[in-house]
Amino acid sequence: MNLKILLCSSIFLFFLKPNVPKGAYGLKNVCKLNFLNFNGFLPLYKTNKYFSKHDENLYESWDVKPLWNAKPFSLMKLPFNPQDMSPFLSEEAIKYHYSKHHATYVKNLN
Repeated sequence: MNLKILLCSSIFLFFLKPNVPKGAYGLKNVCKLNFLNFNGFLPLYKTNKYFSKHDENLYESWDVKPLWNAKPFSLMKLPFNPQDMSPFLSEEAIKYHYSKHHATYVKNLN
């Protein structure tokens, strides 16, 4: 009896079509990652609207500003404000990853 119920319910569930949105928007809706603003495309233009003087001072304390204009490879600015990531990443983790890990790759490539 239990086997029949299990078999019938599994067949029924197999033929149901779940209402799961697909793509990056589906990921945002399904997983409830409301902190992400991802539409699948990166901007094709360079903008500095996300940066302020406070950010510039932060980068100076990290010692990475000379690598911004290095040739042939340069270190790009972060596309977000490091202080805004505090609930998800600590500023210390971002500093280490950006000023040590990424900066070392740029130095070694040049």
